[in-house]
Amino acid sequence: MRLAAIDAFNPLTGAKQPLFRAGQRQVQAPRIPIGPAEVAAFVANLPTDHLILRFLTSMRLIDGGRLVKRPVLRPLIQRLGIRLTDLFTAYGECAFPTLWTVCAWNAAYR
Repeated sequence: MRLAAIDAFNPLTGAKQPLFRAGQRQVQAPRIPIGPAEVAAFVANLPTDHLILRFLTSMRLIDGGRLVKRPVLRPLIQRLGIRLTDLFTAYGECAFPTLWTVCAWNAAYR
């Protein structure tokens, strides 16, 4: 098996950026930002009476050392907070708040 291509994709705007093509020696860093303006424009058209989660990639969620087979809100939100912190650390242009709110929520609803 050989890797033919890698693309970055902004699911809010549909923008696409090639990161790697067969024959290249190095993978490029993604440069398709998802900023506050894109998020605000996207959420302005969302319903306000319910929430729909779309998993664009596969997910393996572990809670208490066990695989979560059906999405449960607390471990999902906890993992999302960790993932957002990791993304801001790697790609963010500004400071991201600490996870104290997620940790406090986690302790209160365990």
